[in-house]
Amino acid sequence: MSLTSKKIRNPLQRKHLITSPILRLLLFYFCSLLIAAIATPLIFNCVVNWHKQSPDALNTYLIRKGFVVFFDRIRLIALFFFFPALWKIYRQEINSLPDYPNRKVFCPFFIHGIWFVVGIFGAKMLFLDFTWETPSLFFLTKALLGALLIALLEEWLFRGFIFRFLLDKMRPVLAFTASAFIFAYLHFRPTYSLFVTQEPTTFSNGFYCLYELIFHSLVGISWFKFLIIFSLGYLLASVYFYTQKLTAAIGLHAGVIFPLTIFKNCAIFPVTRPIFGSNDLFDSPLALFLIILAAILSRQIRYE
Repeated sequence: MSLTSKKIRNPLQRKHLITSPILRLLLFYFCSLLIAAIATPLIFNCVVNWHKQSPDALNTYLIRKGFVVFFDRIRLIALFFFFPALWKIYRQEINSLPDYPNRKVFCPFFIHGIWFVVGIFGAKMLFLDFTWETPSLFFLTKALLGALLIALLEEWLFRGFIFRFLLDKMRPVLAFTASAFIFAYLHFRPTYSLFVTQEPTTFSNGFYCLYELIFHSLVGISWFKFLIIFSLGYLLASVYFYTQKLTAAIGLHAGVIFPLTIFKNCAIFPVTRPIFGSNDLFDSPLALFLIILAAILSRQIRYE
């Protein structure tokens, strides 16, 4: 079955399908935030007490992550735990799309993603001074495995479930836009700056993070960075839609993350220019232009 939105003739039925399931998705999301607000202080306090009693490399590494990072990770874990329930509820409503792992599909898109990032940073290296720290084999292996894991999980979540779900409930252009917005929004963590202390935190810290994520994050974030991540989400949804293969989106996503991790950790630009941004891909006008261009050109992609 092709990946196309269903046509619903009954306006009342269409209104019901648009409203009820999406509200249910929002309910699951806010429940994940509530779980994070309650669980984060408990888990963070356990790490603080563990570090006080017997400091070692592991708990020192964990405690340096900070309270906000704990909150961010726990909300994502809680969200993933909800998705089996969501799939059970909506599996009859979402178009089935057989898409088995295929290296002939994965590899070309993985290479395209690598060349995309290499091209942007290559332009920066051509026009700007930089220093380069040679990565170790362990670092490259860790970066590759991390890119594959992140791409697999995020594409299954954002394109394999959310995008397909939205595509069944609304027009394709709205599904592209809504899924890209969700993708960009969930990539921002709270701006609440509660750093590591030796004192246990309270539930008020967790609920303040919840407040920051819902309200202040939308005010305090970099909207330019949000637009770039939104455009990337739109591009990945477009690749999935026109190839009808989730493996293609996974390959492109992993191909972007892998070299980006290397450049962010190994290339240092003492002086930069507005068009190139900093060491981060997601603050460069050049990157935004190329992502939008790729999203437009992706309409020509076909995979049999």
